[in-house]
Amino acid sequence: MFVNTENMLFSLLRSQICTTKANDSLPSSVTEEELSALYALAHRHDLAHIIAQALSRHHLLGHGGTGDDFRQALAEAAYRNEQFQYELSEICRALTDDAIPHLPLKGAAIRTLYPAPWMRTSCDIDILVHESDLDRAAEALTEALGCRASEKRNYHDIALFCPGGIPIELHFSIRENMPASDRLLSRVWEFSFPSSEGKMTYQQSETYLFFHIIAHMAYHFQYGGCGIRPLMDLYLLESKTSPDRALLHSMLEESGLQRFYSCVRALIGVWFGTDPHTDLTKNMQKFILSGGAYGTRSNFEIVRQQRAGGSTRYIFQRIFMPYDDLKQKYPVLEKHRFLTPMYQAVRWCGLLRGKKLSRSIQTLRGIRNLDADKIETVHNLLKEVGL
Repeated sequence: MFVNTENMLFSLLRSQICTTKANDSLPSSVTEEELSALYALAHRHDLAHIIAQALSRHHLLGHGGTGDDFRQALAEAAYRNEQFQYELSEICRALTDDAIPHLPLKGAAIRTLYPAPWMRTSCDIDILVHESDLDRAAEALTEALGCRASEKRNYHDIALFCPGGIPIELHFSIRENMPASDRLLSRVWEFSFPSSEGKMTYQQSETYLFFHIIAHMAYHFQYGGCGIRPLMDLYLLESKTSPDRALLHSMLEESGLQRFYSCVRALIGVWFGTDPHTDLTKNMQKFILSGGAYGTRSNFEIVRQQRAGGSTRYIFQRIFMPYDDLKQKYPVLEKHRFLTPMYQAVRWCGLLRGKKLSRSIQTLRGIRNLDADKIETVHNLLKEVGL
């Protein structure tokens, strides 16, 4: 009988990260076809390395074929972990030497909760500094470590690249462009403290880290999909930390994320517990699994179109970018709004260069061709989870 790929994936994840022994019954063997389907799903969510170890422990990995792909993923995760740990320590050292307070974020902050740090992979290193220290921090990393800095300043970070190739997102803010939660996300330093006396490396309080993970997940969920990994993070936070529940509830209520968190907890209960599926958790699972680790472009376009009030209005907004979006791309507009028409023209010139023009045309055509049923399905799901 053919193994259900999704059920197998979560059974194997439970066997690796759950704090209590799982009672899952795994098959005594799997076919190459089943292993290939499992690898495709795990790889899309950057979990092939965890599944590889679980398969090996249960003597299901086999030899050759897809088994070798899993082994390769496991070896790459181990290498990435060593590289990540080294680069992060060097970044913290360089910033400390220049007396720049800094706060590791996301994977860098949560990987110690996993049974082994290599299990929590990250595509880049996220680290926060005060906005007043941003230029000095970029200069310190460039001069001390030989990092390459991007000239582009994004909404809440600038990009750098370690000599070994790992990207750095040097944040000066953790806001997500969601006004309700951004009010609290702007106060991150109030809820952070030095990891040890006299150190420049900070860490978030357990309660605030919990809130930040939820807020960040909500942002990605509503703009294409968040992947499985943030729910694993929350499961481990629930299991291994002791946040102030009253304060967390207050934060979620203030940010309008209480309903979303309740829905996420329900899905965590299915994936990493013994709770049965409901229609809601089934729909959430379908949306998350179809989006991969970082969501899909079509889901992103569906949400943006729905929030713009239809495809025609959305296309107009894609051509004439709203001021709030344009100032993220060109921060100078924050203080000089009168320059908006000029920067609209600058943006158009950029879109007309090389391959960007053909991509822009394809995007506009894609918006016109979005499936109406899928638009309604995504809209209803976001409404149901409170987003």
